[in-house]
Amino acid sequence: MVAREAGAKYVATYVNRAENKLGDSLGMLRDMLYSLQGSATELIAASIKSADEARSVLLSGVPHLAVPYTVLIEDDESPIVR
Repeated sequence: MVAREAGAKYVATYVNRAENKLGDSLGMLRDMLYSLQGSATELIAASIKSADEARSVLLSGVPHLAVPYTVLIEDDESPIVR
């Protein structure tokens, strides 16, 4: 990945947009995490539109999420809120 090779600290991916265009955003995230193993570059998942989507992203192993407040409070049982 270019970001890793350039020494970027973070790389962001737009989850909802990827899901709409590719149909398998979680697979893409897992591939990205695999590609970033052993580097200092960390993955941030953005464009998350629901608590269910955020939960799935967390369970896929992504360490950082950028979510709107409305998604954070959507499900008070969410692992994001706890």
